[in-house]
Amino acid sequence: MSNFLFLLNHARHAYVLKNLRKKLTDQGDNVYIGSRNLDKPHLAEIVQEFGWDTFVITPVTSKSPIGIVSYIIKQIVQISKVIRKYKIHRIISCGPNLVSIAAKRNKINSVGWIDTEHVNLQVKSAFYLSDVLIAPEFSKFNRYKRISFKSIIDSAYLHPSIFKYNPEIVENIRLLENGRPILYRLTNFTALHDKKIKFRDWEYDLIREIAKNYPIILVSEGEVPKDLQKYQKKYKITDFHHILSQCKLYIGSG
Repeated sequence: MSNFLFLLNHARHAYVLKNLRKKLTDQGDNVYIGSRNLDKPHLAEIVQEFGWDTFVITPVTSKSPIGIVSYIIKQIVQISKVIRKYKIHRIISCGPNLVSIAAKRNKINSVGWIDTEHVNLQVKSAFYLSDVLIAPEFSKFNRYKRISFKSIIDSAYLHPSIFKYNPEIVENIRLLENGRPILYRLTNFTALHDKKIKFRDWEYDLIREIAKNYPIILVSEGEVPKDLQKYQKKYKITDFHHILSQCKLYIGSG
């Protein structure tokens, strides 16, 4: 029996690791889960829906260099305490990437994964300490000991062998009463990989044009013009994959 620690940094990470968690627990291993629930409300909602017990990792909330360094040290200490308390053998994580530092400090193995090369500082600052890095074969992480694959990780948990569409969810929100809709997502461009991207006003005009000919659903992280609010919907985060599976098209600005 082994003790694993999963560390979640984004809403999708719970889906990425859900099937692996089941396989490990079915074979008698223990899986402990940490997440940044304090500043990731969607992640908190998904974890709660799954019924997972988690501990909260202190998020980095300061923007000053001294404050960031202070929080990073606190996170490493916090994760180290969890490692010792539960006698962890291996950490699996996409973030926070500094878990590889905590793993090295406690002489245990760590496995990291990454789909994007855009957040270069995070990659260069911590991933090189991971024992194994799982990354797409097109990525440029040749200096790391890595496992490469011909896809992106986000697509794996939506494979038909994993994802099972629930028609009851779609029926309850009357998604298809006007035909299969187009789902358009607007983002605030606040993520690290959205750096220097500004919101594009032309998207509002595009949404108006689409709405002339097709049923459309608008999901936005912020406010939208008054005339577009009639298209705006709010759904449970755990229902989105089922909703997306029945849409004609998805357009996302993230």
